[in-house]
Amino acid sequence: MTKNTIVTYLPDTLDILTQQYSDLAEPPVINAISTKTQEEHGLKELCDATIIIANPSTPYMSKKKLKTYANVKFVQFTSVGYNKIDTDAATELGILVANNPGWNSVTVAEHTLMLMLMILKKVEYGQNKYRTSGWTMPEVFGFWNQARDLNAKTVGIVGYGSIGRELSKRLNAFNVNVLYYKRNKLSSEEEESLGVQYRDFSSLLGESDIVSLHTPLTDETRNLINLETIKMMKEGALIINTARQEVVDETAVAEALDSGILGGYGTDRLKTKRVDGRSFLDSQLVDMDNVVFTQGGGVTKESRATANVQYMENVRRFLNGKDPIYLVNKPSKPER
Repeated sequence: MTKNTIVTYLPDTLDILTQQYSDLAEPPVINAISTKTQEEHGLKELCDATIIIANPSTPYMSKKKLKTYANVKFVQFTSVGYNKIDTDAATELGILVANNPGWNSVTVAEHTLMLMLMILKKVEYGQNKYRTSGWTMPEVFGFWNQARDLNAKTVGIVGYGSIGRELSKRLNAFNVNVLYYKRNKLSSEEEESLGVQYRDFSSLLGESDIVSLHTPLTDETRNLINLETIKMMKEGALIINTARQEVVDETAVAEALDSGILGGYGTDRLKTKRVDGRSFLDSQLVDMDNVVFTQGGGVTKESRATANVQYMENVRRFLNGKDPIYLVNKPSKPER
């Protein structure tokens, strides 16, 4: 029997992985490569691997690449998203693919709520004024007239999975009217227990003071927020995007903010560019006063610990000959 070999794109977890599987009768060989060095000296390791542990920074695994990785049987993502692999090709080649859902639901929900409050309370604007020019009394009164409460607002959640549910729990404490949109409507009993009401997508946009996005990135959701969908929204409404950057057409959002159609935009997902292995913001939204952006809000010390436990246990299942959970594909032919 060929010994299992794991390749991870998270070099800092190498020691943890080694320790995690040291108790197995046949501990796997574990190699770590980085995104930056893959093309330089990672190809052999990938070709020898039976398991790849991938993350959102992993270079896209196309059908051509997957054919090159001739021994790979299982790809485990450490993230909820798994758009860095051609799942159809993986299915065709008999490669199992699993994601890592739910580990950061609370973290993202908290971050989303923070972005809402930062925009409503004009936190960044007020902070910058104190740090630079200070205030005159007329400016103070003008600021007070612009700052708003979350209380009694209508918040529409687009994509009501585990993150949407955690967010709605927290919004209920603010006396907010919570609407949601998802493909499969909840039962009346579930809606009542969660304190939410279903709306179709266009109705949700039209009724919401704040629209919060929590959808995966698919062909259907790419540029979900665009010029046409923004026109369906209330004048002065806010958009919060803690899903994927590509779910939003940033040019359309910039135009709507500039014209006053939108009142604000909060996100941890602005367009970036890579230069010498580092990411830099490359978005026209960066310098707009009614935009609040932060680092990626989905990872904290606590949530990463949860993520590690969850995906490492799933890899253990595979190593022990059990079917992994959280599979996003079902190869029709046996594993190669």
